Amino acid sequence: MEATGYASCEWWWLLSDWRLLAIGGVCAGIELLFFIFGKMYCYRKNRQPEEVEQEGLPVIVVTVEQSPVYQVGEHTFFDAERMELIKEEQVVKLTPQTAVLLEKFLQAEGHTLSTSLISETLWPNGSGSQERIHTLIRRLRKSLGELTALQIKFKNDSYHLIIPHFIEKNALTNA
Repeated sequence: MEATGYASCEWWWLLSDWRLLAIGGVCAGIELLFFIFGKMYCYRKNRQPEEVEQEGLPVIVVTVEQSPVYQVGEHTFFDAERMELIKEEQVVKLTPQTAVLLEKFLQAEGHTLSTSLISETLWPNGSGSQERIHTLIRRLRKSLGELTALQIKFKNDSYHLIIPHFIEKNALTNA
């Protein structure tokens, strides 16, 4: 035994009941208001940059979601997220490893990193060698030399980032 059926309904019957239309209109209006106020809140929250000082270095935090922007010289900045050194109109793009290394130098106490810490940070699988570290430091020195007066010196199995005097004295400039 088999039964087959067919039902039909016109879509416009939904429009004939004013109560369904009113409920739908109110829901759509509330949803629109939440959307508009949410966008306004996010815009106002992310609009105003704040300045923070991190271990003696001027840091400009643009928004909470972005990485910090470090001031590494007069009118010279390092954007950790974009991996760029920026001085006025000039931009030097860093490789991912050199950007991580520079940020570690800027965050380290005394701006000093041991070769073992560099190796552990950049090559956690243990593939870091003295030659790889030296090559990476050479690349970072070259990039820094294009726009900044920062220098990297080696002493007692550690590398030290030498920062110009005006930054170490916390002379903040408006960015």
